[in-house]
Amino acid sequence: KYFAARVVPALLESWEPSWNVAPTQTLVGLVETAAGERVLQAFKWGFRDRLFNARSETVAVSAAFREAVRTHRIAVPVDGFFEWEGEGRRRRPRFFTRADGDPLVLAGLWEKGEGGLACTILTTASGPDVAAVHDREPVVLEPAELARWLHPHPLRQSEIDALCRHTDAGTLTSHLVDRGVGDVRNDSPDLIRPVAADADPPEPEPLTLFG
Repeated sequence: KYFAARVVPALLESWEPSWNVAPTQTLVGLVETAAGERVLQAFKWGFRDRLFNARSETVAVSAAFREAVRTHRIAVPVDGFFEWEGEGRRRRPRFFTRADGDPLVLAGLWEKGEGGLACTILTTASGPDVAAVHDREPVVLEPAELARWLHPHPLRQSEIDALCRHTDAGTLTSHLVDRGVGDVRNDSPDLIRPVAADADPPEPEPLTLFG
């Protein structure tokens, strides 16, 4: 419906839904071949050396990412992402989704290494919907930007900047969720359901995914 892509058989055979994906686990990524075909397949989240995220402002000059950003760009469809608000032990997780109900499509890069296909997610300075919670957010691609991002031709840093800007006000909505998302062993639909602000006691400091 959204991507007009071919799904590789291995993904169809092995994919299972997850509500709490963490670095080193599997993400579904959309790439475009030189022939113009869009393909959905599985990627491990994280380049070598634990490079889970990449700052969009510097990828064109970064030794770790400058080759991938030239021709190995990827779009990662997700239902939403978690971020934590507050201070210290009283921090609470929020689940961010698109306000219009469509999937979020995150901009990323991919590489092929000894362990197979891997990807990293691009981040940028937060827009109005996220700024009160965190100063960074994943780069969200709008439908009109998807073709330009996926096309396997080199992009200059100025073109990357134009595509990797923060989300406009009203693009995202969020709600508090259970602190169980801080433990990657937890994985169920309950983790993305809204909870009250006083639903559970403080827990240890969580992992920030898009810091």
